[in-house]
Amino acid sequence: MKIKDLKLLNFGPFNECVVKLAPRAENEGNVTIFVGNNGAGKTFLLKSLGILLSWFVARVGSEKSKGRTIAESDITMGALGAFLEVTAFDFGETYTWSLARSKKGRKFDRKSALNALTSLAEEYRHRLSSQPEVSLPLFAFYPVERVVLDIPLRIKGTHDFEQLDGYDSALSQGVDFRRFFEWFRRREDIELVGDIARRLAMMNPGLDNPISGEGTVLIDEADLHLHPRWQRTLVANLVRTFPNCQFIMTTHSPLVISDQKGVACYLLDDGE
Repeated sequence: MKIKDLKLLNFGPFNECVVKLAPRAENEGNVTIFVGNNGAGKTFLLKSLGILLSWFVARVGSEKSKGRTIAESDITMGALGAFLEVTAFDFGETYTWSLARSKKGRKFDRKSALNALTSLAEEYRHRLSSQPEVSLPLFAFYPVERVVLDIPLRIKGTHDFEQLDGYDSALSQGVDFRRFFEWFRRREDIELVGDIARRLAMMNPGLDNPISGEGTVLIDEADLHLHPRWQRTLVANLVRTFPNCQFIMTTHSPLVISDQKGVACYLLDDGE
């Protein structure tokens, strides 16, 4: 699955915004980078994708499950409501779904539309039922608050890591790295590194090389805590390590994109 288009109305600083994500016809790379100062709206773009994709994750697990909702505090000041829409390409078709929320006591002319999402999730559930080792697309959001806390040096119990557990806390506002350490310590003979690799390994049990699995990874402030030398090589290293993943990230640093080719880059300024 690849995310193609994102549309926002009255969300954060964006009155109206339509973004075409890589890969695109004029750009075969899998990386989209939003550059801008604090307050430009970078995080709101990733947050909107996290909200929309959380509904896919929920409905693959159960037909009636719900994802995250638009917070009233994220609706643009003075607007009647907010609207988010995403278009994805999978199984040779396009699927578009949307979420809307009106402010309390207000009437908003946009409505949520989730029928296409339900059909897409149903197709995955059907394939999982008939083909136990079918691959699932990875979705993960790594926010600014990503940190490693509470590392389990001693694991008292054991967990059975099922395929759908690859979505566990994947799109929440904080990533639980404790499970990564538990997973890694039980698989020390496998040369996989990092939370992305862990999730791909869980979600692609039928692939000889699960690192080649597909997915969409959202990284806020990708340059955070990185030495300038590492900022220059970050995109190249991610693409080389995870060749079939779509990366959508934000950064303050021009070094992240300075030496890269095939990257779709957007400069944000005050919601534009």
